[in-house]
Amino acid sequence: MTKQTTIIIAIISGLIILGLGLFLILRSDEETPAAEEGQAPSFPIGEEMVFPATGGETGEPTIIEYGGLVEGELSSALIQLTDFAVSGAVFEPETEKIRYIEKSTGHVYEIGANGQNKKQLTITTIPGIYSVDWSKDAARAILKYFDSETETARTFLGSFMATSTEGVFLPSSTTDAAASPSENNKLFYLMNGEYGAGIISTFENKNINEVFSSAFSEFIIDWPQTNTITLLTKPSASAQGYLYKIDPRYKSFTKILGEIKGLTALYSPTNDRIIYSESRNKSINTKIYDTKNQTAASLGITTLPEKCVFSKTDENKIYCAVPISMPSAKYPDEWYQGLISFSDNLWQINVNTGIAKIIFYKSDFDITNLFTDKNENYLFFTNKKDSTLWSLQISND
Repeated sequence: MTKQTTIIIAIISGLIILGLGLFLILRSDEETPAAEEGQAPSFPIGEEMVFPATGGETGEPTIIEYGGLVEGELSSALIQLTDFAVSGAVFEPETEKIRYIEKSTGHVYEIGANGQNKKQLTITTIPGIYSVDWSKDAARAILKYFDSETETARTFLGSFMATSTEGVFLPSSTTDAAASPSENNKLFYLMNGEYGAGIISTFENKNINEVFSSAFSEFIIDWPQTNTITLLTKPSASAQGYLYKIDPRYKSFTKILGEIKGLTALYSPTNDRIIYSESRNKSINTKIYDTKNQTAASLGITTLPEKCVFSKTDENKIYCAVPISMPSAKYPDEWYQGLISFSDNLWQINVNTGIAKIIFYKSDFDITNLFTDKNENYLFFTNKKDSTLWSLQISND
């Protein structure tokens, strides 16, 4: 065999091997099933992961080690605080108990984080309360309820005195209201009329100060920081959403986020981070936004901001309830309407390091309205499926 023949045979053999390799690669790709549209990411349960830190690029999580509660611990760590529907709950700083309102009666109760020492505080009946926003000291609350006699939504500023709930009504044109995070007797509310007016007042609706006016008043209000009041357009997958900020000191009005379909957002009470989600391909995309640097990064999980809460002890830490599976749907509309319900895992995420850990899993809860006690020994939430109140011990301290 000549040298030239040997070279030719080697080249042909190489081409055959190369062709076979390409065939196997292409066949493997064809047989790999695509992710189902709208499906939530499937990660190993009870694992600790690393997601990209704030400002980083998106990517797949890296498993570090096993973490979180195991099934056998859940019975002692999880406590049902009510067997009836509640309209709103809050951690009361003076007694260090949980204060909540029974949805059917409007009666105010308090209970220990461990489910003990339950006490009824008021006997005033206000049926059908569907929304509650508490004052800083939890001695007052903005109560929204449907008046069956007039068939209108009413907003009542309630103060809990002795065993009764006393207070005043806001004007019938009020569209939304939020309590101050730093002053016990102050709130902000929006009125709809010839123009939309934003008012700061006391809970007696005195010392009125108009800090905002607009031709549009259909916003969802939050007051996360002393000098930050946020206005969110009502979220819908079929509409572009916007998030604005009012600084009541200067009566300034600034756009923070905009042109995002289905936008819903949660502003941090301690820094300039915002958890937000957008509607995409009959699912949602969850991100965290830094308002100072004006940068957004993937949060590494798929959930709604209404299912998250910022830590009180570490400004880089958040807790989020994350659906185990997320069927294709129009989000957030169908979840708001009760057409879609989730079963959630609870995650703890450090947005600075990107480390995330599941702390409660395999639940049948559609978790919302999360909050903690001041030392973060307990995490409290409402099960959207029946509006019952629950407590989860997350520390042994």
